[in-house]
Amino acid sequence: MITVTGFLKNIFSVSLCLLLSGCNFVGHLEKTEIVGMLSKRALGGKGTLLKNGKILISGESQQNVLVSCGSCDKSLASEVFSPINNQLTEAPSVKTIGIDHVTSLLQDGSVLLTGGNGTCCQQQVNGTEIYDPSLNVFHSTAKMLAPRANHTATVLNDGTVLIVGGNPRQKLNTGNAYKLAELFDPKSKTFKKLPETNYEHVRHIAILLKNGDVLIAGGGHAHAELFDFKKNIFIPLPDMTTPRTSHSAVVLKNDNVLIISGMQGEQILNSGELTDTIEEYDYKRKRFRSIKNMDCQRVGATSLLLPNDKVLVIGGWPKNDQCLSDIVVYDYKQNKISTFANMQKPRSDHFSILTQGNKIIIGGGVENAHALQPIFEIEALTLNTQNE
Repeated sequence: MITVTGFLKNIFSVSLCLLLSGCNFVGHLEKTEIVGMLSKRALGGKGTLLKNGKILISGESQQNVLVSCGSCDKSLASEVFSPINNQLTEAPSVKTIGIDHVTSLLQDGSVLLTGGNGTCCQQQVNGTEIYDPSLNVFHSTAKMLAPRANHTATVLNDGTVLIVGGNPRQKLNTGNAYKLAELFDPKSKTFKKLPETNYEHVRHIAILLKNGDVLIAGGGHAHAELFDFKKNIFIPLPDMTTPRTSHSAVVLKNDNVLIISGMQGEQILNSGELTDTIEEYDYKRKRFRSIKNMDCQRVGATSLLLPNDKVLVIGGWPKNDQCLSDIVVYDYKQNKISTFANMQKPRSDHFSILTQGNKIIIGGGVENAHALQPIFEIEALTLNTQNE
């Protein structure tokens, strides 16, 4: 006997199956559900998928980042989330990094955490720590050559980490950024100086390409450049089609890079025009072209590439303060955007991770971009690989 609830669920499953892939991989994507609650304030928390399938959520602030210099908590909380049983386990606090730090999964399975905005007076920090998942401990390591936040730290093919851009010792909403680039060697636990980048970048993207080079684009402007992995130099590229800050990007199966939305101003907290455009970086021709307009303007969204070469764009915030709760799917082959689902909580500057169990985990971020209301809830979407 089929109940009304079951009947509606089947209809929902079939419609999502048709939406996402024609059932060749994704059967359907379930509605978002709350699967966990962070025990600390989630403002500034970063999510990193570990090799054991769990997620390190690092650098949760126990108070608002915009605190006075009189009293503040110098340590940031961390937790480990298991997508299999939706369990959260407390991890040690981190003491030498700040909010808006960057995490990088190293080749040995440990996690490098770098920089950030210190919780005291918002000063950028040059501290770094390494998380060992086997022992659930953080180890302080060598300091970066310069303090920075809102930078990128890209793991290269040889295991070293390329660190580019960010805010240097300024307030959170200033537009100053570094041209200083550095390279972290996990074996010697040391940083070395690289040639300067051609442009300053903050809240930009740095994407590892198939040949080992890194595409660096945006961050207060439309400029782009390549880090030549073999020569250790930065090579200017033609500009993007529009200036972008706090945009997102994914690498497609054809090795091209999709670059999505963002703000045309210098910083997410400054006034500036938003863009709803999607553009594509041609890996072979080394140039950009505009290909689509999004459903709406959004900043601080995240993007995930699905196994069927479609892209989920999750959350973000438009021109007003309230963040978005919608999730849209972009079909690259058909150049079509469809509304997919709504999250339980509107959010921007969050993390979204496709786990080994075909479950998408969404966590952290803020509900109101200017009030910086942190979000405790962890949400999940489940991919079904069976035909419906």
